[in-house]
Amino acid sequence: MALNDVGLKPPTTTSTTNNRYRYAMAALDYSLLPRAEQSLHMLMKRKNWAAKNAGVVLVFAIVFVVAILVIALLVSKRMAARKSGKA
Repeated sequence: MALNDVGLKPPTTTSTTNNRYRYAMAALDYSLLPRAEQSLHMLMKRKNWAAKNAGVVLVFAIVFVVAILVIALLVSKRMAARKSGKA
């Protein structure tokens, strides 16, 4: 694949002290720019739902922790029953 296939110019040195290669950037399509600006505006317009509804988030967190504890209790009881049944 040649550099011209992807829109880049061949490397050229700018001076004898600076040996870094510089590439020309490929042409950009600016036809999608208004759509991108509109999408960005919609994202910036959104508010933080969790900050507004801290109580709801707290309830979700408490319910999640209680559910994990109940599942852990059931699993430990089942493992204890299985262990006592084998002995």
